Amino acid sequence: MIPVIVLRKPYNLKEDNYLFNACKYVMDKRAIHPGGYGVSLYSLQEAYRQMLAVKKYYGKTTGNQLIHLVVAYDDSVTHEEQACALSFKLASYYKDNYQVLFCTHKRDEGNPKYQYHMHMIINSVNYRDGKMFVSDRETMGKFCEYVTDITGKKSKLYFAKKYEVRKAMNKRYKKQY
Repeated sequence: MIPVIVLRKPYNLKEDNYLFNACKYVMDKRAIHPGGYGVSLYSLQEAYRQMLAVKKYYGKTTGNQLIHLVVAYDDSVTHEEQACALSFKLASYYKDNYQVLFCTHKRDEGNPKYQYHMHMIINSVNYRDGKMFVSDRETMGKFCEYVTDITGKKSKLYFAKKYEVRKAMNKRYKKQY
């Protein structure tokens, strides 16, 4: 099973820091082959500025600033190249309407079966029409179907706050033992 986790914004973050910090996280030194659609990969400040420019153009600089997805690959993904190729394919799902910044991470501790996962930051404003991204069960369920099609493995949707991610991931392994 491939968990697809929609991270909800922690309420203790200021609006203006949330987008920048998320971009920074995806582009930090742990990122394996970061990628993006509609944003610069060479400069954190430029990627942030580009996402903010779309928000300003449509007058949508407050409220939900981004969608943060985590897709955890199962033990069949054993190589960095395989994980990165999957990440590029999965991120391309949103590229026609949204700016996307993503990376692959390798887990540094814990269960050896859970080696790789991706983080995807999606600008909440559609760059074509200015509509806000809807991250409800129906919309995210369609992305889960895409994940299943690409990976060949069933996916499961979770909505979580950042601190709940490890808890959701650990459930997956408790069922195996």
